[in-house]
Amino acid sequence: MSVHVLQPAVLHHLRSLADLRPEAALREAPPLLAALLQSTNLLDDLPSIDGHGPTLVPLEDMSGGITLQLFLWPAGSWTPIHDHTSWGIYACLAGILLEDRYERLDDESQPDEAHLRRAWRAIWRPGQQSQLMPYNGGIHRVANPSLGPAASLHLYGPPMSAIDGRTYDPATLSSAIAPENPPTFHPPMPPPDRPLPYRQPSPPPEHLSAPRPSRYTLKFTGH
Repeated sequence: MSVHVLQPAVLHHLRSLADLRPEAALREAPPLLAALLQSTNLLDDLPSIDGHGPTLVPLEDMSGGITLQLFLWPAGSWTPIHDHTSWGIYACLAGILLEDRYERLDDESQPDEAHLRRAWRAIWRPGQQSQLMPYNGGIHRVANPSLGPAASLHLYGPPMSAIDGRTYDPATLSSAIAPENPPTFHPPMPPPDRPLPYRQPSPPPEHLSAPRPSRYTLKFTGH
C-alpha cells in the first residue's frame, strides 16, 4: 500500500505530530486518525488473514519519525504484553478488539523483572481508538476475541530509544497465577458485519491457552 493513496493534507498534519511532546501529540492525533480512516479504504485488497498471531501490513514510510501500520488479526489471536518507546494511537477498522492495560507496581530496580497488575480491559469496535504513552504509560496487550477476523490502524510517534519497546515474557517464571490476567474469550463474540479475507485457522498451539502468571521477566524487542 502506498502513501499516495492518502489525502496529502492529512499526511501533512500527521507528519507534524513528530515535533510535539507525547501529551500534545495525543491531543492532536485522534481527529487526524479519524480523518485518515475516512479518506481511503484501507481494507481493500488485503492479504488473507490467517495464522495464530496478528499480521503487520506496513504502510509506506512517512518520514519525519511517524510510523503508520495496519494490523490484521485472526480469530483468537493476541499479542504478548508489551510497551513502546513512543507514544501511539490505534483505531479498530473492522471486527472487534480487546485490550488489557497494565500498571507497573515495582520500582524497576531489578533489570530483568517486572510486577504488573491489570488496570482495565476494554472492547474496541470499528471507529473506536485507544492511546498509548511511552514505556510504563502504555503497557498492554491486544486481542481479537471474536470468531472472525479483525483489522486495526496504528500510528506511532518517534521512538525515544534505539530499542523500540519491551515484551513482558512470563515463559520462564513459576509465580502464582493471577486469574484475572488471561484474555477471556468465552463466550466468543460474533464475527464482524463486514467480511474480510479470512482463512480458518488451525487449532492454536498449547502455549496460547496456557495461564499467564502475574510476575513477568522483561525482554527487549521491537513493536
